[in-house]
Amino acid sequence: MKALNEDFTFEQLPANTRAKVLEAFTTSPTKVCYGPGQVFYRFVTPRKGVEAELSGNGILDGYWWFDEQTRAHLSVLAWRQKIAFAKAARSRLGVTADFNREMEYFCSIYLTAKVYGWAGRARWQDDKKLRITYPGGSNQIYFPSLAANKDKTSSSVARIKMWAYLDEL
Repeated sequence: MKALNEDFTFEQLPANTRAKVLEAFTTSPTKVCYGPGQVFYRFVTPRKGVEAELSGNGILDGYWWFDEQTRAHLSVLAWRQKIAFAKAARSRLGVTADFNREMEYFCSIYLTAKVYGWAGRARWQDDKKLRITYPGGSNQIYFPSLAANKDKTSSSVARIKMWAYLDEL
């Protein structure tokens, strides 16, 4: 059985999406095959009320993830700088408020089959709303597709492992 995204190329993406994805990395990302059991993380701002169609993001429909090594690095960074974990992640992964407003939930998935993703260092990002530049520099992974159904609520290659609310202490 072929691994998910094995035949995927960035040329399959619409030009504007392709440009945004590639601009999120400091250099061209590397195509990597990840295997069953590997764990990945992301921050989520859940969809809420009538804004559900306009804002927030889900879990399996998310393209941007990071691995255990990056999670551990961000945890240490947050502890050393005495800042919230989500703030350390926003800075080092270059996540603007336009992309993910609150980053109030943290989740992880594990793979149940081989999946190709594109890995590289996050590029710096200007957050125009907050008038700040995030330096980026941490490793991130782009998975073009994990969700299996049109509602993007299930996956044939990944399962949700953990979902947690992050309190800004």
